[in-house]
Amino acid sequence: MLILLVDDDAADRAAIRRALPGSEIDEETSSASVLDRLRARPYDCVILDHGLPGEDGLSLIRRIREAGITTPVLVVTAAEDGVAAELVAAGASDYLPKSDVNPVRLERRLRFAMRVGQAEERARVARNELAAERRLLGAIIQQMPAAVFVADATGKLVFSNETARSWCGELDSADGLRGCKARWSDGRWLEPLEWPLVRALSEDSVIADVEMQIYRPDGKILHVRAGAAPVRDPRGRKVAAVMILDDRTAERMAREEMGRAARVREDVLAVVSHDLRNPIHAVGVAVDELADASLGASERARYVGAVRRTLKRADRLIQDLLDAGRIEAGALAVEPRPTGVRGILEQAAKENEVLASEAGMAIAVEPSDEMVQADRHRILQALGNLIGNALRHARGQGPVELSAARDGDRVWVTVADSGPGIPEDVLPHIFDRFYQANPARRSGAGLGLTIARGIVRAHGGTIEARNRPGGGAALRFSLPAA
Repeated sequence: MLILLVDDDAADRAAIRRALPGSEIDEETSSASVLDRLRARPYDCVILDHGLPGEDGLSLIRRIREAGITTPVLVVTAAEDGVAAELVAAGASDYLPKSDVNPVRLERRLRFAMRVGQAEERARVARNELAAERRLLGAIIQQMPAAVFVADATGKLVFSNETARSWCGELDSADGLRGCKARWSDGRWLEPLEWPLVRALSEDSVIADVEMQIYRPDGKILHVRAGAAPVRDPRGRKVAAVMILDDRTAERMAREEMGRAARVREDVLAVVSHDLRNPIHAVGVAVDELADASLGASERARYVGAVRRTLKRADRLIQDLLDAGRIEAGALAVEPRPTGVRGILEQAAKENEVLASEAGMAIAVEPSDEMVQADRHRILQALGNLIGNALRHARGQGPVELSAARDGDRVWVTVADSGPGIPEDVLPHIFDRFYQANPARRSGAGLGLTIARGIVRAHGGTIEARNRPGGGAALRFSLPAA
C-alpha cells in the first residue's frame, strides 16, 4: 500500500513502519503540506495522528474533505470514544487507539478504512451521476412545450416548469391552481378540486385525456389536453402527483381549418352545380332550336341573343368565384387613384339601367362633388353587386338611390332601396360567403356582397348594412377621401 503518515512523534512513526512492512510510506510531521501531498500522489490511505502541533486531526480532516479529496483517513488517537466519533463524523474513515497499534490490528483497520473509502467514492460518483441526470432531466422538463406540475403528498406544489409558469403564473400549492383560469370544453369554469393534479392526489388514480381551455395571463386562450397520475416510492406509498398539460391549440385550429375548407369545397360544388346547370341547359336548348333550318331570322336572332346572355351570366359566375378566391387569399389587387364620386355613381347607374328596367325600377343618383382615392373599375364592380342586390330584393318598390357624403377623411357611398328591408337575423350574415337569405328562392351564387366587402376592405374601407327608418335597406361603404 501507498501510505501518507502524518505524525510529529518519531517513535510512533517508527512503530507504524514496523507494523506495515512492505508498504511504501511517506512521512509528514505537521499538517502544513498534507493537502499538497494528497493532490500530488494517489495514496491508498492517510494515517493521521490526532494530536498534531498547531492543528488537530479534526480540523485537518475537515480541510481535506472541503478540498474535495476523498482519500481514506485512519486516525490514530489517544482520545476517548467521544472525540473519535466526532472525527468519523467529520470525514475520517475509521480510528484506532494508540494503545492498540500492532501489525494485525493496524492492517485490519487500514483494510476496513480503504473499503469504507472505496464505498464512499462509489457513493460519491453515483450521487454526482444522479445529480447530473437530475439536472439534465430538469433542463429537459423546463424546456418542454407542455406544462408540467408536481405536487407532494400534502398538496403543496413543489415544481412547475417554465411553460407552466407562463400559462398560470407562480403557484404555491395544488389547490392554488385556482389562480390559473381554466374552463371545461362545455364552457364551465374549473373548480379548485376539479383540477386533474388535485384529483390524482385525492382519488389516488390516474386522470387521463381531460380537455380544457387555459386562459393565459397575456389573454391568449389555449386548448389543452390534461393528464395526471400519483407517484409512489419503492414501498408503494403515495409521495407526489404529476400533471401535464399539452397544448393542442394548433391541432384544433388545423382541424377547424380543414372543416372550413371542406365546407367551402362543398359550397363551391353546390354553386357550380346549381348555377351553371341552368345556363348550360339553356344554351343546349337554344343550339337545338338554331339547328332547325326552317327557323326565321327574327327567331334565330332571339336565340342567339339568349345564348349570349346565358354565356355572359355563366362567365360572371366564374369571375365571381375567382374574385372570391382572391379575396379570401388576400390577393385581390386594387390600384387607387384620385377619382370623382359623381362620375362613379353615374356610370354605375348607366351600367345597371337595363337590369333596373327589367325589374320595373329606376336608379336615382344624388349629385356629389367629393373626390376619393379608389380603383374605379373595382368600385364599379362593388357598386354593381350592391345595386343588383337592391333590384332583386326591392321587388319594384321605388327607385334605388345612390348617394355619397363626406365624414372627416372618409367618404361614405350609400346604395338604398324602398323594399321590405333586411330581416334582423340576416343582417349579421349578409356579407358572408355563399350566404343566401332564402335558399329556396336562389337568384345567384351568394358571392356578390362578399366580393363587394373584399373590394372595399382592399381600399382600407368598411362596409355595413342597416334598415332604413322609413322602410327599405341601405348598404354603405367608406373610401379614403382624396
